[in-house]
Amino acid sequence: MYIAALLYVLVTGHSFLFTKVALEGGGPVDILAHRFVAAFLGLAIAMALGWVRVSFKKSEVLHILPLALFYPLSFFGFQTVGLMYATSAEAGIMMCTTPFQQTGGGRMRKESPISQ
Repeated sequence: MYIAALLYVLVTGHSFLFTKVALEGGGPVDILAHRFVAAFLGLAIAMALGWVRVSFKKSEVLHILPLALFYPLSFFGFQTVGLMYATSAEAGIMMCTTPFQQTGGGRMRKESPISQ
């Protein structure tokens, strides 16, 4: 459990740091384009080598397509633009508040935990 948390923190922190460094040489749209091309190539190579199998039905793809496009574009877009105006340390601090925001929001909506 602690190893997974440490790995998450390392990946997230380095993502902020590398994005901040990349912003010195390019714009947010350029960085997003490079991130998505790298992700596509990584998945394409994994599929070509047989490490990952993907099979979708057309109805499944059409059903999840809006979320599949909106979430990564908005998350990485806001992250990149936000890092233009903040330091990576400030972004890390904001990211650390996410569990508290989710907990507080759930309590305000009087939601109960999924696993009981």
